[in-house]
Parts: sequence; C-alpha cells; structure tokens
Amino acid sequence: MIDVLYNLDDQLQRYYEENQFAQVFATVSQMPAQDLQQLEQIAGIAAADGRLSGDLRLLLPDQEKIISLHVLGYQPETTLNRITLLQESGTVDDEMLFIGEKMCEVYQFTPQQSLTLLTGDGQETFLFGGQAREPEYIYTLPTDGMLPDGSVYDMATMSQQTLERLLHKENLVTELGFLLQPGYTFFRCRSAVGGRLGALWAAIVDGQRTSPAIICCSPNIASSKPSGRCCQLFLC
Repeated sequence: MIDVLYNLDDQLQRYYEENQFAQVFATVSQMPAQDLQQLEQIAGIAAADGRLSGDLRLLLPDQEKIISLHVLGYQPETTLNRITLLQESGTVDDEMLFIGEKMCEVYQFTPQQSLTLLTGDGQETFLFGGQAREPEYIYTLPTDGMLPDGSVYDMATMSQQTLERLLHKENLVTELGFLLQPGYTFFRCRSAVGGRLGALWAAIVDGQRTSPAIICCSPNIASSKPSGRCCQLFLC
C-alpha cells in the first residue's frame, strides 16, 4: 500500500513539474494583464503569470441540482499552471467548453454536445470539447468547502477571449501564479507582492507543495487545503 502511495505521489510531482505548478498564488479582484511584467521586477520573483476566472452556472436537461463551474480562461502561451485539454475534437475555438474530469465522469458528456451556461447577460450555448485538468485544481472545492462528487461543482475552461466577453473583463486577470528565484521563500516575497498589488489583492497563498498549510493574508478570507497538496482559495 505504501508503495502505491509513493508511486501516486511521484506521478503527481511529475505532473506538477511538467505543467509548471506555481509556488505562490495571489487572487485579485481584477488586474490589467500587462501589469504582470511589473510583478517580475520584484526581488525574488522569477516568473509571474495570470488568467481570468469566474463562476458560471451550467444548465442541463432535467437537472435537480444547481451545477456550478469555476471557469478558467485558456491561453496556449500560459507558462505557469498549464491547462491540459483532453480533446475530443482536433480544434479549440471560441465555442468550445472543456470540463473537469470528475464532472465528465458523472454526466458522461459526448463530443460536440450542446451545453448551456447561465451568464450575467442570459444563456449561451457551447459545444463540449473534452475534459480539462489544471495542477491548481486537481481537487476543486466550492465556496462552502464541502468535497463535491463532481455532480454540482468542477473546474472548466474556455478561450480567454470568450470568457472576457462573458464576464465583461477584457485584458484582465484575477488569478496569479509566481515562481520564486533560488534562495527566496514565500515569506520573503509576500509583503512585496502584496504591496505591489495594492488594494487589488484578496489573498496571497503559499503554494509550495512542501508547505504544511495555506497562509492567508487578509482577515476576510477563509482558506481550505484538502489532501493531495492542492492549493485553492475561497472568499467569504
């Protein structure tokens, strides 16, 4: 049994390395994407990347539960926390929606199936493009902190441009990831990152896999860290 657990842990570590799992995370209300380069000027920050995200409702025929998706903007050029698309089709376009593996297992979506999202402007239909996974969201928790079975909550992704349109947030990012320079720790960089972000930031989180706990830096934040070394953050 121990050998199996070590093997799974090795696989997880390789997955993190291959997809450039960040060491520090920050959540902001919104920030211009072009400001990411300024964050790389902070002492101790080797790389900074960001993406737009938002929660949207998924509407399915005869559904009995409220189904929510934490949707991430997909950009092929992303350097940290890369999203893996397990495509059912050979293309990725603005009409495609990719959903986390747990929800796909529950609902057994089929290639090119029509899926309707409830947005602030009404309903919009997308085509199921396949499964998606992302190192920060191996385990995805809703804001109530309860472990879901995939039937009511999971991550999803669509093109950054489409998500910008749905959320009315063009060229903005809300989730940031950082790699640290050798010799620097989360605690040495936390204040500098928070100071540069100013009033925009909600929390800055230690994402290093050896960290025993998530550190919250704002009193209106609740954090949760399930087993599996997943770093996810929730606003109260």
